[in-house]
Amino acid sequence: MRAQTRDHHGAIADYSAAINIPKGPPDLVAMARYNRALIYDDDGDHLKAIDELEAVLGMPAIPSRIKKEANMKLERMKRLSDKYSV
Repeated sequence: MRAQTRDHHGAIADYSAAINIPKGPPDLVAMARYNRALIYDDDGDHLKAIDELEAVLGMPAIPSRIKKEANMKLERMKRLSDKYSV
């Protein structure tokens, strides 16, 4: 909800809390990291966004749809980065 109202600091805090739940379900943690990456990217902190997406891709036992979305977002970010670094 905070992300939708553009309360990025609050949303990052919420996603961080979900990530840090002891023995949190892997799919919950993966989605929280993915969503946190989207906020970092929207805020222009592309390095943090890439770190989050790579962390998602390195997680074992998460649904393939989450890995697919994280991979697609990471590839889009890399393409844009290459486009503007010329």
